[in-house]
Amino acid sequence: MMDRHSILLVDDDPLVLAGFREILSREGYDVTAVISGHEAIERLERQPYDVVLTDLLMPRVSGLDVLRCTREKHPECMVIVVTGYASVRSAVEALRLGAHDYLIKP
Repeated sequence: MMDRHSILLVDDDPLVLAGFREILSREGYDVTAVISGHEAIERLERQPYDVVLTDLLMPRVSGLDVLRCTREKHPECMVIVVTGYASVRSAVEALRLGAHDYLIKP
């Protein structure tokens, strides 16, 4: 039996978080969802994930902060940054910091 890949979802919008969680869980992923960058960093301190899918703009602890922490603690983890406020500058910064991908929310 194959192990399920673990995904840490990070978004300050509960509706977006619930939507991503439902879709990814239905596809068979082991999903942990958190509502803040701070909570994501706390989770990353305790355990590794295969993938971190994080919103970019969140209060206090941003998606870039989550990205930095993930790259430092778990360099093998794939990080995908998702945003509703895309810019070339933030995309370049996310990729420079080691994001695997940068996606725009519909």
